[in-house]
This record gives sequence, C-alpha cells and structure tokens, in this order.
Amino acid sequence: MPRYKVKITVLKAFDPKDVFEEIPINTATGKPHVACPIHKEGQTFIAERITTPPDGFCPNAWHDIKEYVSVLHQGGSYYPWLAENEMIRCCTDGIRPVVFKIEKMGTVF
Repeated sequence: MPRYKVKITVLKAFDPKDVFEEIPINTATGKPHVACPIHKEGQTFIAERITTPPDGFCPNAWHDIKEYVSVLHQGGSYYPWLAENEMIRCCTDGIRPVVFKIEKMGTVF
C-alpha cells in the first residue's frame, strides 16, 4: 500500500481578541492570553510519517489533527465531493485556535 507525504499549512492563527470581548487571563503568568506562540499563518510542515509530528509542530495540535493526517497519509480521503486530497481542521485550543489545511502529496514509498 503506498504512503503519501502530507503537507500541513497554517491558514489562520486566531488571537484571543478575535474570539473574546474580554481576553482571558493566563493563570500561569497572570497576564492575558496571546495568540499561539508556536504557529504563524502561512507556515508549512511536511509529515512523512504519522508516529511523530513534523519538527516544530505543536504536539497538542498534532494530537488534534493526527487522525486526519493518517487517513491522507494512507491514501484515503474524507470528502471526495469537495476536495478529495485535502481537509481543513483546527486544534482544540478554544482560547487561541489554529486552523490547518491538510493536503495529500506525492507517494513516499
């Protein structure tokens, strides 16, 4: 069974002020939450395997999207009537969510 590289692109990294009227306070620092410190809009990552996230990818976000990366990595698709080789998913950080485009690329092996 062929395996596919999967490209992950950061489409949108929401700032808490995009979501809340009053920005929640980070209980660890006592300061208002800020946008995701790991991902910036336009960043791209290539996943060649699903056992570990690509270098520099947030481990929590990886946990949230790994299932979708896995399906595309193994040659599957989700919504062939929309875009057979891609998915739009986001991490589950409700204070500063990040939206990702996940795309099946060329064969790995």
